[in-house]
Amino acid sequence: MGNNPMWKSLLTGAVLQALMVLVGKVAPSVGQIPNFYAICGTALSVVAGALFSRWSPGVQVGQAAGGGAVAGGGSSIIGSLLAVATGQWPGFDIAGLGMAAGSGAVGGLLGGLLGRMLPGPAKQA
Repeated sequence: MGNNPMWKSLLTGAVLQALMVLVGKVAPSVGQIPNFYAICGTALSVVAGALFSRWSPGVQVGQAAGGGAVAGGGSSIIGSLLAVATGQWPGFDIAGLGMAAGSGAVGGLLGGLLGRMLPGPAKQA
């Protein structure tokens, strides 16, 4: 993995998604909140996309969007599969996984663009 921004952002997003699933498992009432996983998972995909841009110095707009979409969508798929594996997605179907991947990819795309637009750390003189 090394210093590859794609792998780092995808892994970080997947860890965040796993933490979300763990919270839902440990505190089932949280998982019962309407659309908890959809909203929280998409927000975490935005974070994964933004991290991709931030960890890719000089990335162009298209690369930020595409890389963010891959990081966000990939981490969303991992989170969804963890939710299935832990029994937190009882009505699982492949169309639902596609929706999760799509919303994660869009969130990651937006995060990638936001991460590119945000200013970097101040330069020390």
